[in-house]
Amino acid sequence: TCSSKHVLDWVQQYRHIFYIPTNEECQIVSKIFQKNQYLGFVKRNNILKGLPVADPFIIAAAKEKGFCVVTQESIKPKGARIPTACIDFGVKCIDLEGFLEREKLGY
Repeated sequence: TCSSKHVLDWVQQYRHIFYIPTNEECQIVSKIFQKNQYLGFVKRNNILKGLPVADPFIIAAAKEKGFCVVTQESIKPKGARIPTACIDFGVKCIDLEGFLEREKLGY
């Protein structure tokens, strides 16, 4: 299992890979949260524990930079899922198998 201390230690060690979202990305995150269905990205339990939420920021960064999001989540038309939000906001999104095929890392 993964303990919180383990994750915090890892984040501290690799702090350089994280960056502060741009104003444009924050505006996209704001637009994501304007749609009620995406309020589900923030789970009540996470709020109570003070845990961060990454999904809308990943989607916003991909939109702003023209990247493709890789996820194993499935589309849920009325739910807060990465591929559903990607479709809504015009962000390319593929699963791991699609990524491996695209990058010719197949089996």
